Amino acid sequence: MSDVTDREPDFYMYGGDGNQHVLGVLRRCTRLKYVDCGGERVLLVRIEPPIEPSALTKGARLDVVGLSNRSSTSPLDRLDHLQVVGAIVWAVYELAGDDCKASPEIGIVGLFRDEPLIKPDGGAVVTDPSPESIARNVTAFLRDRAKQKRGKL
Repeated sequence: MSDVTDREPDFYMYGGDGNQHVLGVLRRCTRLKYVDCGGERVLLVRIEPPIEPSALTKGARLDVVGLSNRSSTSPLDRLDHLQVVGAIVWAVYELAGDDCKASPEIGIVGLFRDEPLIKPDGGAVVTDPSPESIARNVTAFLRDRAKQKRGKL
């Protein structure tokens, strides 16, 4: 596999049901390729930061996981802005060409095209990066701030 560490992430993974040592950390994902894992089409992605060694079964890759569609027909590697897709996360043990030895043991995760904001309670918020949305948010913030100041006078 080529070195992809200098590329911008293709999407982000965070949250969901399963191993929170893996899913509870916002990870940048760079797509590598689709492979066959026991008859299932799985997208391999390089993740940053890597998984802590104690979080997975010995022998699992810490820098690469597999992702497969949970129920969506959307391709996992082509998400739209503001779209969140659930994916099954696979622990990858062995890679050989277009085949791999992997297990869907990690859990179900949310995939985000744009980096989500993580709330204090651990939830993720998808934000609209468009200039119009930023202008609306700034205007609303300034309007609320002005109301608060008027109320204190």
